[in-house]
Amino acid sequence: MDRRGERLRVLIIDDHADLADALAQVVLLLGHEVRVASSAAEGLALAQERDPEVVFLDVGLPDLDGCEAARRLRLQGSSALLVAFTGRTGKANTRRFVASGFDHHVVKPALMDQLQPLFDEALARRRARVAAPRAD
Repeated sequence: MDRRGERLRVLIIDDHADLADALAQVVLLLGHEVRVASSAAEGLALAQERDPEVVFLDVGLPDLDGCEAARRLRLQGSSALLVAFTGRTGKANTRRFVASGFDHHVVKPALMDQLQPLFDEALARRRARVAAPRAD
């Protein structure tokens, strides 16, 4: 939770249960809501149901490539801060992730100090949406 008591809706999509659980515990410690999916299909369904504000998405999922899952999230209308959460590194991978709709690339395992700026950005996005005048 940030200093104003704002909680984000966070979704973790990762087939590696230990890493997903560890990340979920950090998200909870930071005061946010969290849901965990172990497959792309489950994650896409949860995203439609819950409209997360931050999604940590593993790129190496067994049922669907994470980049394709990111594209599908965007096609579903998700405006979540989308984070490629993977062990894959390098500029070519980062370019591929950005082209797929990811906003950020975090190398596993993430450190707590790497996560807070992402949550701050998601909260700033929320505030901007709330403050923006509606075009009726």
